[in-house]
Amino acid sequence: WYQRRVRVTSVAKLFTLIKEDMDQIPLENDQRFGNKAFRVLGERIVEKSDGWIRGILPDELKGAIVELKSYFDESFGSYIRVDYGTGHEINFLAFCCCLYKIGYFSPDDYVATVFFLFREYLNLMRKIQMWYKLEPAGSHGVWGLDDYQFLPFIFGSAQFCV
Repeated sequence: WYQRRVRVTSVAKLFTLIKEDMDQIPLENDQRFGNKAFRVLGERIVEKSDGWIRGILPDELKGAIVELKSYFDESFGSYIRVDYGTGHEINFLAFCCCLYKIGYFSPDDYVATVFFLFREYLNLMRKIQMWYKLEPAGSHGVWGLDDYQFLPFIFGSAQFCV
């Protein structure tokens, strides 16, 4: 009931590149929480993201790469603390918002961004969380319903308003 738009799909393909890097990085042994191999993945994301983002943007939008890269790089967790939380998720949302503000995405992409792109992001993040045993950033224990993700609750609630 929504179309996967070409530009939304091109952003989702960046997740495939991250998964390919994950497959090339061996896990470190004997770590119950926060496998430090995640730091290597983080280094690769930071190193390659400029080229990845440059590859999807048309020439007239390439001036935004510096800001886009910052949000993109911070979307997958803290490579130092080896954790992930809602602040990282917000960085991905900010990355998407910037793509709208610069005109890469259009209002016609709204539905595909939530129902396709954000879903793909969540799938990747769940894989990363499980594979590297990331701890929730800023967890509040039993009250931490939103330890890893919170935007699905907001997007789900928004559907009741339509």
